[in-house]
Amino acid sequence: MRSTLSRREALKHIAIAAGALAVARTTTAAPSLPHVNPKDPMAVGVSYHENVATLKASEFPQYKPGDKCANCAQIGGTAGQAWRPCNIFAGQLVSANGWCSAYSRKT
Repeated sequence: MRSTLSRREALKHIAIAAGALAVARTTTAAPSLPHVNPKDPMAVGVSYHENVATLKASEFPQYKPGDKCANCAQIGGTAGQAWRPCNIFAGQLVSANGWCSAYSRKT
């Protein structure tokens, strides 16, 4: 049995290891994206609130009790996470307990 690897075999093993590492990092690592700042102009424009408890329902007639980012069609990520990615705020995370005027209940 030979004890040295050919260059082709070594590159194949490196590619397999790199692929396995990439899969492991994406499945175990939490997103390291910044949280949406409620004072950011985009957030202000859509009336984003980090917590529906601070929302004055009388000021937002489209808000219905029970509406929150966690059950919005725009949110991604995994259910149960406190901060998740949102289609409205690309590259940022929203609070699962938040709400904005772009809210659309998941069906």
